[in-house]
Amino acid sequence: LRRAPVSERLATLRALVDRDARQPAWLESIRKLEREAVASLAEAARQAIRDGDAEAASAVMAQVEQMSLRVDDHRDVFDKARSMAEADRLLEAQRGAKNAVEALHAAAAAMDMAALKQAAQAWEKLASAHALGETLRREAAGPLDLLRRERERAASEAERAAVIGKLEL
Repeated sequence: LRRAPVSERLATLRALVDRDARQPAWLESIRKLEREAVASLAEAARQAIRDGDAEAASAVMAQVEQMSLRVDDHRDVFDKARSMAEADRLLEAQRGAKNAVEALHAAAAAMDMAALKQAAQAWEKLASAHALGETLRREAAGPLDLLRRERERAASEAERAAVIGKLEL
C-alpha cells in the first residue's frame, strides 16, 4: 500500500473505514495521508502559479477533486490555481469558438450546407458549455440564420412535394 499512488491509498483507506469504522487507526491514517497529499499538491500549485503554467494548475486541481481533499490550510493557493485553470479553460473555449465562427463563415460563403451543419454543431456545443462573448455570438448569427433558413426551405419543399404527391393520387 505504501508504494501505491496517494489517490489509491486514500481510496483503500476510505474503504477500510467504511467496513471497519470502529478502528481509529484507519481514520488517523487517512488524516495523515490527506495532510501529506494537500501539502504536496499545495507546493505543486505554488510552482504552477510561479511558472504561470495553467496546465499544471489544472492537473493539480483535478487531483484535489479526484481525491476529495479538504484544502482549508492552503485555500488561497488552491483558489489561485483554480482561477488560473478556469481562465485557461475559458481562453481555450474562446479560441475554439473563434475557430467555429470562422468555419461557419467559410461554409456559408461556399454555400456548403454539410460543412455549415457541422460547424453549427461545433458552435452550439461550445456555446452551451461556456459563456461566450456577445461579439462572437453576433458573428455566428449570420451563418446560423442561413442554416436555419435553408432548413426551413428544405422542410417547406418536402411538405410541398408531399402535398403534390397526395394530389396526384
